Amino acid sequence: MFRESRVKTKDSYKIQRLLKILLFLYVFFPFRVKILAGVQAYMLYGIELVLLGLFLSELYYNKLQRKVLYPLLFFIVTFLFLMALSLFLPLIRGTGDLTYFTRYFTTLKKIIVSFGIVYLCEDLRDFLKLFLAGTTIYVLCTVIMLIPAIHAIYADIVVIQDTSVLDYQYLHTARFYTRIGLQGFSGFGWSFRCTFSVAVCCCEYIMKKFGFSKWEMMFYGIINLLGTVFYGRTGTIIAIACIILTACYQLCIQGKGHLILSLGGAALIVILVFLYNIEHIQKSASLGWMFEGFINMAQSGKFSTNSSTYIMDRMFVKVPLETFLFGDARYTAANGSYYMGTDLGIMRPLLFWGIGVQIVYYMMPLMLLIPIKRHLHDKHSIFFFGMMMIIMAGFELKGEIVFEFCTVLLGMYLALIRGSYSKRLRIKIRKNYKFGYDQKQSFM
Repeated sequence: MFRESRVKTKDSYKIQRLLKILLFLYVFFPFRVKILAGVQAYMLYGIELVLLGLFLSELYYNKLQRKVLYPLLFFIVTFLFLMALSLFLPLIRGTGDLTYFTRYFTTLKKIIVSFGIVYLCEDLRDFLKLFLAGTTIYVLCTVIMLIPAIHAIYADIVVIQDTSVLDYQYLHTARFYTRIGLQGFSGFGWSFRCTFSVAVCCCEYIMKKFGFSKWEMMFYGIINLLGTVFYGRTGTIIAIACIILTACYQLCIQGKGHLILSLGGAALIVILVFLYNIEHIQKSASLGWMFEGFINMAQSGKFSTNSSTYIMDRMFVKVPLETFLFGDARYTAANGSYYMGTDLGIMRPLLFWGIGVQIVYYMMPLMLLIPIKRHLHDKHSIFFFGMMMIIMAGFELKGEIVFEFCTVLLGMYLALIRGSYSKRLRIKIRKNYKFGYDQKQSFM
C-alpha cells in the first residue's frame, strides 16, 4: 500500500513537471498555427494573467526586505523611463519615428510574462532547468522538422510573428532550411537563447550551483550548441568562445585540464571530418551557410562570412557631435532599414538618443545581473558574471540583444525572490514543530 502510494506520488510529480516544462516552453516560445491562432492567443493571455495574479498575490502576502526589491524597482523605473522617452522624444524632435517605442512596448509584454512564468518555478535552479528544457525541446523540434515532409507541412501552417511576410518564403528555401522552429523562422533571438543555455551549462561545469547532473549538463549543452548552428552563426561563435574560456578557466584557475584535453580531441576529429567533407558541405546551401566562416578559413586562412564582412564595413558610421551627445530621435530609415544603415545593436540607441541615455540603457541588465552574482555566494561567481557580459557584448556587435537579455535576467531575479520566501516559509514551519532549524537566509 505504502509502495503504491509512493509510485503514484512519483508519477504525479513527473506529470506535473512535464506540464510545467511544456507551459514554460509555450510561454517563452508562443507558437501558433493558422487554424488555431486566435484561440491560442487568448489561451496564452489567459494563462499569463492567471500566473501573474498568483505570483503578485504571493509577493503581497510575503513581506520582503526592501533591499530585495530595490534592484527590481530600479530596473522597472529605468525601463519605463526609457520607454516614455522613446515615445516623447520623436514627437518633441519632430521625427515621428515610433518604431523604438514599439520595441519597448513589445518588451513590456514579455516583462509581464516573466512575472507570471516565475510562478512555475521554485527558485533560481528550477527557473534555469525549465528554461534550458524549453530551449532544448525547441531545438529538438527543429531536428524533427528537418524531415522534408514535416518541414513542408509545418512551414505552411505556422504563423510568423513579429517578422516580415517574406519570412514565409525563407522557410522553404534551402539556405534557411534549418532555421525553422515551432515559432516559424528562427533567427537572432533564438540563437541568443541557445547560446545563453550553453553559457549556463559552462557556469554549472565550473560552479556546481544550479543542480544539473553531469548528463543533463552535457545533453543540454550539446543540443543548444546545435541550436546555435541552426539559428545563427553569431551565436555559434560566442557559444564556442564560452566553451573554450571555460576550459581555460578550469586549467588556469582550478588547475584541472580534463575539459581542455577533451575539447582538443573532439576538435581534432571535427576538423578532420570537416576537411574530408568540405566539398559536399559547399554544395549544400544550408550547410554552406552554417559553416561559411570555417570554409573560408580552410580555403583562405581568414575566418569571414558575408554577415561579418557587412558588420565590419558598417560597424561605425560617421556620427556628428550633436548626434553623439543628444541623438537624432530616429531608429529606422524611410526604407525600413535601421537609421544610417548600421546593423550594430550598440549603435542604434546611440543614434536614437545619444551617449548619455545610452549609458543608462546599458545599466538595465547590470541592475539585475549584479545582485544575481552576489546571491550566488561562490568564489567562481565572477566567472558567471564574465560569461553573461561576453554574451551581451558579443550579440550587441551583431544586433540589439539587451531587451531579450533583460527579459531572461528578470526571470532569474524573480525566481531568486520566490525561492527566498519559499525557504523562509519552510523554516517557519520547521520552527513551529520545534525542529530547531534557525538558519538565516542571506537573500532575505
